[in-house]
Amino acid sequence: MYSDEILAEKIAVGEIDLMSEIIDRYESKLRRYIIRMTGNQSEADDILQDVFLKCFTNIKSFDTKQRFSPWIYRITHNEAVNKLRKKRAVPFSQFDTLEYDFGDNIESTIRTDTQVSEQYDHNQLREVLEQLPAAHREVLILYFYDELSYTEISDILRIPVSSVGVKISRAKELLVKHLKHLYE
Repeated sequence: MYSDEILAEKIAVGEIDLMSEIIDRYESKLRRYIIRMTGNQSEADDILQDVFLKCFTNIKSFDTKQRFSPWIYRITHNEAVNKLRKKRAVPFSQFDTLEYDFGDNIESTIRTDTQVSEQYDHNQLREVLEQLPAAHREVLILYFYDELSYTEISDILRIPVSSVGVKISRAKELLVKHLKHLYE
């Protein structure tokens, strides 16, 4: 089994049949990420097709000395953001119909705030997260749900690693603030 970077290198030199291995490795992860960003499963499928097409057409520009995962997530991020910009407004009512797992990671982090504590349920957390501005929602998704490192998030968002922690902290504060407003 090849690493992602070796696969990319082999695809770049003409072994295009290996693209199916990249798709197998990343399809479900990227689909979940796109759904979390856009709130729409059918759009996610369209965006995902564009992501893999761009990945394939630009694979020669991938620096195999770097990690592949942040590179493909960056393409995915750009495609999702472009789609959101075109729409100008993201209707999140579609989240209710999705199988959308908000992991225990963020819930345990948010529950450390004693004023919020056990007062909210899983669905309320989801609703509040969906209402956050895209930049805040995105950094929480990348860190807590996709479990990416600060370095990987830095590569995807093209911000300094030192800024990642600040963005996560601010996003969590905003999330807690919104949760508190539910009980005022």
